[in-house]
Amino acid sequence: LRAEVSPMNIRVTILTPGYIRTNISQNALSGDGTNLGKPSKDIELGLSADKAARKMLREIGSGANEAYIGKRSGEFMALVLNRWAPGMLVRMVRKRAPK
Repeated sequence: LRAEVSPMNIRVTILTPGYIRTNISQNALSGDGTNLGKPSKDIELGLSADKAARKMLREIGSGANEAYIGKRSGEFMALVLNRWAPGMLVRMVRKRAPK
């Protein structure tokens, strides 16, 4: 898309969000299809929605091609691993998955 719209002076920024404190997990479904009805621990510890929005606007305004939106924590490392060693990330996530 970036290459296609570049001649029209349109810039594209890919935003990759990490955990953002919203109520999305309260409305999510659990593995058995029931409503989760509570915030997930990861989301509770995530970046505030206000900070995420400010960072998104800053990255888009700067003309960044890509931007990670979240705290620099384990989730950022997962993003890096997914890019450079996706198989390793899959194995790690399997071990952490709820039983």
